[in-house]
Amino acid sequence: MEQVIKAGGAYPIVEVGSIETVRDIFGLYARLSGPLKEMEQVCDRQEALEKEVKEARETVSTAFIRPFISAFVWTFCLAIPFIILFLIITNVVHASDGQALFDVYDQWLSETTLGAKFLGMLPKGGFLGLVSIVLSLVLWGGLFPCIIFLLPAMFALSVIATIFSVIFAKRVIKKNTAVIPLLQQEIDDRIRAMAEALSYVPPDYRFSMAINHFVQSYANQKADSLKEAVNLFDVYMHQQKMEQKQQEILDMERRKLSEMAYQSEQLDKINRNIKQIKHDVDWMSW
Repeated sequence: MEQVIKAGGAYPIVEVGSIETVRDIFGLYARLSGPLKEMEQVCDRQEALEKEVKEARETVSTAFIRPFISAFVWTFCLAIPFIILFLIITNVVHASDGQALFDVYDQWLSETTLGAKFLGMLPKGGFLGLVSIVLSLVLWGGLFPCIIFLLPAMFALSVIATIFSVIFAKRVIKKNTAVIPLLQQEIDDRIRAMAEALSYVPPDYRFSMAINHFVQSYANQKADSLKEAVNLFDVYMHQQKMEQKQQEILDMERRKLSEMAYQSEQLDKINRNIKQIKHDVDWMSW
């Protein structure tokens, strides 16, 4: 058997032979199916490597801004657990002089420019004074600790993570960009090895799934000609699309039913709560 020999390996040419009957056509398709499937696998691998290169280049190109975005995202996600942990630790743990760490933090923050300006802006007395107390508790014990402690820590970790990500991305780019041309050469060699055989396949059906379906239809006596095999494949693909659409519709209906059931359950809870409140009010008025 003649072979196409390249640096990537040897790929046997799919022999066409004498094409005189319908059986010869489907015999050719049976011989073509395996090499075509192998070429498609190489194409899939090449596409996957190109996708990895694209993602790696995006990682490298966004390396400068990535730590800032990651730091803010992680600070936002971890804010509540961090605040709770911060308040517990700073009120339980004491300094060497016996003073709680939160008092030390409070004294230090009050002496800073930001803390002094913030305290000077708060109104004193009356309703606004009460609001200022609540606001100071939220900011003093929540927002400021996140800005002062959590955000810098997340930024430092994000910088370290970004450095490793960039190093890994550059390795991926170097490795894949060396392999992709070899895979393209292999694809070209395989296509040349199958070129004559592929010329006997209708242009829109030159892929393994269609050719396998043609061969099976003929082998199982469902089709006596190429035209019948093509029509059977078209019907099969149409059925697959219809089943997929039906499945999507069923999934959508299930989601709607689930949402309706959840809403109904919530309404039932609200009604029960209203009845309970009404019962309590009636009992108290009695």
